[in-house]
Amino acid sequence: MEQNSIHSESKRILKHYSFHKDNNFFFNITAFGVSIEKRKAVLREWHSFERPDIYSKYNGNIHGLEHFEYDAHSCSKKGSLQRRENIKIKCSVEKEIREKFKTQNSATSFRELNSKANENDYKANFISSFAKHYSKIDEYKNHLSKEFGINSKNIPIWFIAEDMTMLGSHFICHNKSEQGIEPAFPLFFPEIEELFLKSEKLEGIIFADNCNKILTLVKRNKHAIKLLKNHYHYFGEPLFFFEPKIANIAIKIPT
Repeated sequence: MEQNSIHSESKRILKHYSFHKDNNFFFNITAFGVSIEKRKAVLREWHSFERPDIYSKYNGNIHGLEHFEYDAHSCSKKGSLQRRENIKIKCSVEKEIREKFKTQNSATSFRELNSKANENDYKANFISSFAKHYSKIDEYKNHLSKEFGINSKNIPIWFIAEDMTMLGSHFICHNKSEQGIEPAFPLFFPEIEELFLKSEKLEGIIFADNCNKILTLVKRNKHAIKLLKNHYHYFGEPLFFFEPKIANIAIKIPT
């Protein structure tokens, strides 16, 4: 990948989700209904762009990738309540630590989010973000078509849907030899599965697990979704969210 061409969304995603070996970037991925060749085409040689956020160029083929975020907390015109609370907590903690440093060499603070993650907000936030970006797919294709002189019909578009729920989204699996916690995906809900399958302008979706730093690629077809559910032994269980308590420990460094 050309690092000079990578900034904004692509740079942040690469920094957070990739690891390096022998001057190459690698992702921790799972894929359903996506061939190895298609994975290479979608994930290799990223370049930053404006609407869509990223394009990949592999063997002369162009793919557009548009990124959006969602979480399992209530959302308003001002954005996610979880993110607004995080900012308030950060400011409050910094103020508390500064006060403690006046008389102490170390400081510890504890906070808890007031908003509670829940299944309804998880679904609503994803659907809202998906619909907003899907409505612009023709625009994404046209921009790439003008840039590269390619027929817009020959430019596949993928979404990168990033779950920003603190500590991730999960369900408790009872269908394995041992009960355990597994990652959850929006496609586990029938209404979102139907929305995805009907979205014919989209080739597939990449679910980005911000907590565990895993990318999950799913092709837009019923078989791929079935593979996803079977892989995680999902058979309709309710989603489960942790209620994080935030601890901050600071030590004064002598100057």
